[in-house]
Amino acid sequence: MNDFFREAGRSGRTGAIAALILGLILILAPGTAISLVLRLAGWLILAMGIFQLVSGVSLSSGGTIAAGALVALLGFWVIRNPGNIVSSLVLVVGIVLLLHGVTDLRHAFAARQAGAMGWWSAALTGAVTLILALMLILNPFGTAKSVIRLAGVCLLVDGGGELLMMNRMRGYF
Repeated sequence: MNDFFREAGRSGRTGAIAALILGLILILAPGTAISLVLRLAGWLILAMGIFQLVSGVSLSSGGTIAAGALVALLGFWVIRNPGNIVSSLVLVVGIVLLLHGVTDLRHAFAARQAGAMGWWSAALTGAVTLILALMLILNPFGTAKSVIRLAGVCLLVDGGGELLMMNRMRGYF
């Protein structure tokens, strides 16, 4: 049983140190981290497209060739434009939140006219949603970088907490 705890301690320390390192990277270079992940995804998409293209040529399937070419082009585009991908995704989320915030406000004011108690909480929620949506729409890449930094802080807290716990329970690990 002691071997189990020793092995768990080693792997726990390794995971905690990895979380600390990744957390620091995400905090110090969020744009680079986003670009790197998207470029890696782009290479995978490109490889899938090339594989599909080769498969289509060997099977003499025009549809597979066309699909493979489109997937390969998409992968190439993601590799070349990772910032555009992030900004586009954040912009879409911002637009969805904007519509949701407007709907929340409409419902809140309809509830107020109907004499419902607590309508103001729905209005407050709608207003906060609108503000957040505008933040996403007006600065999509900056907002994405902030979220990545927050993820980095979470990883630092997790890794640091894990190391602290392991240090406190040293006799067991």
